[in-house]
Amino acid sequence: MGSWAILSPVGVFMNRQLSSLSLVLVLSAPLFGQNSFSLTHCGGGIGKSLTVELKKGPRLRPYFLLTSMVRMNLPLRLIDPNETRSLGLGLELPFLWFKGLLGPTGSTTLILPVPNDPNLLGRGVLQQAFTFPGKVSFFDAISNLSAVMFENVGAFRQPSQIMGHQRSYAERIPLGGGQTLVAGGGNGGFLSLVATRTTEVFDELTRKFKPGPSMNDVRALGTTTPLLDGRVLMAGGVDVQNDPQKACEVYDPKKNAFVRTGAMAFKRMGQAATRLKDGRVLVTGGLSDLNNQLKALGSALKESEIYDPKTGKWTRGPNMKIPRAGHMSMLLPNGKVLIAGGITWKSLFFIRIPSITKTCEVYDPKTNTFSSAPSMLTERAVFQSALIGSKIYVAGGSSGSITSGGAPTNKAEAYDLVSGKWTAIASMRSARGLATSFVDRRGRFVNLGGAQGSLLSPKPIKLSEWFDPKTGKWTALPNLTIDRAGSLGFEAMACGWVVMGGGSGISGQSTRSIEIFLPR
Repeated sequence: MGSWAILSPVGVFMNRQLSSLSLVLVLSAPLFGQNSFSLTHCGGGIGKSLTVELKKGPRLRPYFLLTSMVRMNLPLRLIDPNETRSLGLGLELPFLWFKGLLGPTGSTTLILPVPNDPNLLGRGVLQQAFTFPGKVSFFDAISNLSAVMFENVGAFRQPSQIMGHQRSYAERIPLGGGQTLVAGGGNGGFLSLVATRTTEVFDELTRKFKPGPSMNDVRALGTTTPLLDGRVLMAGGVDVQNDPQKACEVYDPKKNAFVRTGAMAFKRMGQAATRLKDGRVLVTGGLSDLNNQLKALGSALKESEIYDPKTGKWTRGPNMKIPRAGHMSMLLPNGKVLIAGGITWKSLFFIRIPSITKTCEVYDPKTNTFSSAPSMLTERAVFQSALIGSKIYVAGGSSGSITSGGAPTNKAEAYDLVSGKWTAIASMRSARGLATSFVDRRGRFVNLGGAQGSLLSPKPIKLSEWFDPKTGKWTALPNLTIDRAGSLGFEAMACGWVVMGGGSGISGQSTRSIEIFLPR
């Protein structure tokens, strides 16, 4: 069916341009038409293989799988005048196009060998598939565009490409086709960030960054919430003076621009935001005053607000049972929202005494009320959480006495959606808070880096591990190449991992470097 070996020689594709089509490189992903035909990748390890899955296509229909090293917007009307759609890649590698027939369920799987060639390291390809013939044109269903990174398996690698700005606690907006918009964040530690309004676009194909549209406001440690219409809400966070802010804006991918929207009633950083099933966004808690460390820890809010994307306005929601910041807010399958842990405070003789809580509560959008829920087994704030199957897993975070800055914990537990109870699970191998975490394609809860020490003086670490719900165990992973707290981490399109930025200590410098990892 083809060999990846043809990709090895450096520059083999450079002179194979289809100049007659006058193709133009673009920043944004092209439109692929409204269909559910999907292309997913996993693998790309040098000397290993790449699994390609085509799903939800028309049954028993022939297809082409295209391969390219060039990101382009190719209007299909240049090939068929009846077409209004586009492809997102070049046509310079016809010897790596694969033709086949979808099965009775409209799907198929290809296993493509990747040569054991060191020249492939750091390189990548794009792939996109289409079925044919269509009713109106030659093209029928067109899949999404997907990117593959060729990397060595089983070790973090720091490529030469770096971000344009030092960033910790930045936000990620997926753009599709292997591109990510990295927004805001700042240089410095958890409570002493010099935030930025800049953004940049990371391309999995080249591992390179290019400038993105600037936000209207300097922003770090806010919240980023995808809306149902494809836009993304950016709310609160610290401003240029490292003060919490009310300002909000919306990223519009169609315009590739940030547009101001209604401001919140309260200044917030370290809050939590959850999109409700009806498309509105619930924002809870957060810190409101960072003038000094003591004030910061006693400034957690109990107030909630709800954003309506249709009007661009906020309305006051009910108060939570207690103030919270650095807490979890997770949408449940029944439409309710579970709120857990965080930094809180109680008033004693008109003095706010901060603490870390294990208490939980549930927001019900039907009644617009918060009600008490079973408490976690361990008090924790700025911890990692993930919904996997019928359980919510939480791990690590800052625990103990917050007046002394708290201390990281390695304890982990799970909330059962059916019983509504928390139970202990195996402890992490390393205590940590402020880690980057995500659930990978195989359902494993990945925790990378983070910090030990106190919240007031965190000490970044490079230790990494994952939890497998199938075995109930944590497994140590290779270390990151450097210590990172407050980094941005995510799983790329072909199962590889990307870790960006992160900082060290309360007054430490954030890094511009990134790391790539391809698990075994």
